[in-house]
Amino acid sequence: MNLKGEVVGIIWGGYKDLEAAEAVHVEELREIVGLPVNDMPENKNMPAPDPWSGAVYSTSYSRLFHRPDCNTLIISSDELIEFLSKDNAKTNGGIPCPECNP
Repeated sequence: MNLKGEVVGIIWGGYKDLEAAEAVHVEELREIVGLPVNDMPENKNMPAPDPWSGAVYSTSYSRLFHRPDCNTLIISSDELIEFLSKDNAKTNGGIPCPECNP
């Protein structure tokens, strides 16, 4: 599924020992069954997430600021610094995290 909750592919097989799976893009499936192909991107990857407009978080030991769901933001709550927006974080010398790109 993409970030809008739309189906973009179907898992069709996997490798238990590797903990990996293979998927087919939904537009390829439409083509196979004879339905019109709507909008298959060339790279078949998920689209970039919508720009972030909520609060962002940093720590006392890093200038990077993150979305709240960023995988690289792993800290205890007493080290967390909240900024109301990414602009506020930038004004205070923050740098956007390259992983979550707030």
